[in-house]
Amino acid sequence: MEKLQGFLHRRTERHNYLDMFPLLKALIQQKKQEQAEEEPFKWLLASQAMQTLNLSEEQAAELVPLSIERYKFKKKVHRALVEQGTGSEAFLQCMAELQFLMTEHQNRQHKQTSGVFDALVSQVLEAHPEAVLVAHRKGDEYVAYVPETLDDHVFMRVLTLTFRNGHLKVTEDLRWKTLIKNHHRWHALYSTERLKGWKFYARADEHLTDMEITQLGGQLTELFMQHHSRKDAYEQDHRILAVTFDLDEHKFRVYHHTLKRYGFSTKLQRCVLRTTPKVIKDSGGVQVTHWHNSRDMQGETLPWEDSEERNHFGFTRRCRERVLDLHESHLHTLQEQRLEAQKERERRQARARQVQSLLTALHQQWLQLFWEHTHDKFMQEYGDLTLWEGFKKMIREPSSPVYQTHRGTLEKLLGFVLDHQRWAGRVVEEVLQAHNLQHGDAVLDLPEALRALRVPEVNDAV
Repeated sequence: MEKLQGFLHRRTERHNYLDMFPLLKALIQQKKQEQAEEEPFKWLLASQAMQTLNLSEEQAAELVPLSIERYKFKKKVHRALVEQGTGSEAFLQCMAELQFLMTEHQNRQHKQTSGVFDALVSQVLEAHPEAVLVAHRKGDEYVAYVPETLDDHVFMRVLTLTFRNGHLKVTEDLRWKTLIKNHHRWHALYSTERLKGWKFYARADEHLTDMEITQLGGQLTELFMQHHSRKDAYEQDHRILAVTFDLDEHKFRVYHHTLKRYGFSTKLQRCVLRTTPKVIKDSGGVQVTHWHNSRDMQGETLPWEDSEERNHFGFTRRCRERVLDLHESHLHTLQEQRLEAQKERERRQARARQVQSLLTALHQQWLQLFWEHTHDKFMQEYGDLTLWEGFKKMIREPSSPVYQTHRGTLEKLLGFVLDHQRWAGRVVEEVLQAHNLQHGDAVLDLPEALRALRVPEVNDAV
C-alpha cells in the first residue's frame, strides 16, 4: 500500500507513468478493500496470541501484520485472509510465524541488553572497517556488507557470520555480488550513509569487476593500435599516454596524441585525443565492440592529474579516473612539448607587445608631424599665434594610417626590424627598401607620410 501511494506522490518521476495512474488507483482501492476484509482475521489472531503467547496489545499490533506478511510471502497468497476459525491452515501458519517473531524479538532484546550485539559489531568493524552494514538475520546468524572497492557502489562482499561465546566465524563469503533490497527484513545493528546511495538491483552484465577492469585495461593498448592501424592510414605514430577507467560513468578511455600528415609536412599535435571503447560483457567474457572518438582536449592537465576531491559518499579519491596503463615516456614527451608550446606562446606575446609599442611610437610621430604641418600652414595663412590654440581645438584629430589602412604592412615591417636590430632608429624608407630587397616575393608599400617616419629604438618603445 505504501509503495503504491509512493508512486502516486513521486512528483519528480511520475510524469513517466501518468498513463498507469488509473491502474495504481484501482490497486490501492483493492488493497483497502482487502484490509477491511482481513480485519476480523487480524482481530482473532491478535486475541489468540495475547492469550497463548502473553503478548501485550502494543506487541500484538506490531507483530500480527508482520506474521501475516511473512505467511503470504512464503505461500504466495495475494488475497485477503478471511476468518475461518482457529483451526484453519492459514490461522495455524500465522500463529507459527507469530511465535517465531516473538522468539526472535525476545532473543534480540536479550542480546541487546547483554552486550552481544555491541561486541559483534566491534569485532566485525575491527576486521572490516569499511563495512557499510551489520545486521542480525535470525538466531545466531548475522550478515555484513563490505564494499569491494572504496570508489565503487555496485559490487559488494556479502559475509554470513555466526557469533557464539564471543567468537566470530565466517560461514559464507560471497565476492563481487550485486544487491537487492532484502536487508530491510533484518534487524540492522550498524549502517553508514554510503549504503543509502548504493545501486541496488544493478545488472552484473552492465558493470565490470576489478579483475575484469584490470584484465581488459592491459589489453586495450594493443587493441587500440590494431584498430587504428586498420582504420586511418593518414595517422602515423600513435603515442598512447594512458588507459583509464572512469569511476563515475564506468567507461574505459584511451588518451593519446599522434603525428598527422598535412600535405608534404608532418607536425605533432599539441592537443590530446580521447577515445572511448564500447565494452560488452557476456558469457564469453569482456569484449570491445567499437570505438568512439571524442573531440580533442585542449586543457593543460589530464583528468587523472586533478587534485584530490571528495564525493557524496564522504571518502576521498585522488582522481576521477583510475589509471590502468601509464606510458610515462610519452607523458614526459608531451610535458616537454607543452613547456615548449608555452615558451613559444610567451615569446609571441612578448613580440606582439613589442610590435604594439613600436606602432604606438610611430603613431605619436605621425601625430606630431601632422600638428607641425597644420601649425605651419595656419601661420602662413593667418600669421597670428594667439589664435592658434582656439583654432586647434576646432580641428578633429584625424584617423591615423598607422592604425587604420596600413597597420598590417607596418606590423610586418616592424617584425623585420625586431629580427634585425640594426634597422632600429633608421628612417622607415630605408627599412622598407631593405625589406623589399631581401623579400622580393613579398614587397611592401607605404605612403610618403609614413615613409618619412623614423623607426624608434626597441628598448625605448617597450
